[in-house]
Amino acid sequence: MKAALTAQTLRIVLIAAMLLLVVGGVAGFFFAQQKLQEFAATTTKLQSDTEANNSSVESLQQLGSTISKYDDVKEKANNISTDSSAYPVGVIDTVTRLGKEAGITFKNVSFVNESQDTSSEEGVSTPPQDSAAPQAPTTTPEPAAPAGLTKRLISVTPPETLEYTQFLQFLEKVESSAMYLQVTKLSFSKNNESQITVQPFEIEVYVKQ
Repeated sequence: MKAALTAQTLRIVLIAAMLLLVVGGVAGFFFAQQKLQEFAATTTKLQSDTEANNSSVESLQQLGSTISKYDDVKEKANNISTDSSAYPVGVIDTVTRLGKEAGITFKNVSFVNESQDTSSEEGVSTPPQDSAAPQAPTTTPEPAAPAGLTKRLISVTPPETLEYTQFLQFLEKVESSAMYLQVTKLSFSKNNESQITVQPFEIEVYVKQ
């Protein structure tokens, strides 16, 4: 009887041990599955964040590349006008240099005083008319300078005689200059087939206020 009880007890112990192993295995499986799901979710999130960061980096790189393309435009825009501290020396040097590049040495290049510059800013005045006659506009206003800029004048006195091709080359250089330069009050007469006489003229320039 004692031996039978012992065998039965052993069977119960074995069955209980097997059940515990099965339960433990199932629990371990579900635990491992949960951890794997969490790991997969974390990996997916990291991958998504990495892709988003890569996209942001690519966008920044593209933006930087786009901005760099317009660096020359910005430089040209800055060169259109000159700083007030560089006027008139910088402009005079530029005009003198352009003349020498065209083979012309000007007799004088100087800035026009603001008191002498009123005619160009106010416009072209018309002579007084009889009060009985129809009134005509007294001035012809010129386009206003861009905001933050002031128009100034440089007076240029050329040699008495110039080669036509040289003076034409100088005008082309002025027109294509990075700095805004506009020749005004230009008057010349033809001497022969190749030479001309040019009267003193003025060049407009924009100065930053």
